[in-house]
Amino acid sequence: MRRRPRWTLPSVVAHELLPGHMIQLGLEGASPPHPLRIEYASAFVEGWGIYAEQLAEKAGAYTDPHDALGHIHWLLFRVTRALVDLGIHLHGWSIGQARDRFTEWQGQPAYFAPFDIELARIPLEPGIRVAEALAWLAIVDQSRSRSATAYHRSLLLPGRSQILST
Repeated sequence: MRRRPRWTLPSVVAHELLPGHMIQLGLEGASPPHPLRIEYASAFVEGWGIYAEQLAEKAGAYTDPHDALGHIHWLLFRVTRALVDLGIHLHGWSIGQARDRFTEWQGQPAYFAPFDIELARIPLEPGIRVAEALAWLAIVDQSRSRSATAYHRSLLLPGRSQILST
């Protein structure tokens, strides 16, 4: 944590804690068990976490311009990671080519999420980073013109089991 710039932390807190995974996983754990919940469906979980960052933005959590920059930074990281996932699995990029694109689009990593860690995981989990981005965008899209409270309840209470069984 000490290596991270302070301006990246508000977005991380929204993603991991409130209203992110801490709420999502807690509600899911309180729901009746579903047989499909045994498998970890990261697309839904991470999609909710990224959406939670945007909820925090809408609620005014990023009042300092640096905090807003941190939020934009993490959105860019996630989009870039999905594009690199596509490049590796769809276009056959080597890890070196993927690292070059990551650096071109995001800049050199200075903290927390070194590209080499991500680049080691992406080949082992084909399409996961793309699925996470698509889940995030689907959650955002479905939230339009709906009561936030009712939508969040309908999305979070059944958790991953709803996503996996449809």
